[in-house]
Amino acid sequence: MTDVTAFLILALTVGISLSRPRIGMFRIHHSHAAILGAGLCLASGLVPAALAVHALRVLARPVVTIVSLMVMTLIAERLGLFEMLAHAIARAARGDGRKLFRYLFFSGAATGAFFTNDAAVLIFTPLAYDLIERIQTDEWAPSNKG
Repeated sequence: MTDVTAFLILALTVGISLSRPRIGMFRIHHSHAAILGAGLCLASGLVPAALAVHALRVLARPVVTIVSLMVMTLIAERLGLFEMLAHAIARAARGDGRKLFRYLFFSGAATGAFFTNDAAVLIFTPLAYDLIERIQTDEWAPSNKG
């Protein structure tokens, strides 16, 4: 019976998360679906309260770290740091797709060398996005446009 209950809670949580239904003017967010699923697991006895408290205690610092990295990345993006770096990389490549790939690869490797994997992904993704946006402009060589 517990397997069926666990599956039903999982299906409900994923279904709500994907469909994001509206309740009046309020749209259910992914995080609300996750909280509902966790609450149902606790209420049904699938997860003991002591285990939930232990998991929160163990995971508190990693969650705070990831949220802090996200905030720092958002601040850097708002300051235009990623746009500036993307412009420098695109300008240095001078329309050569191979150089662009090489510069992007080495900047990603440098980011990964100095930061953890999570931090590198959070920091490097906006840079790569801004770079792709940058090379779609007229300053990029027409021969390298897809």
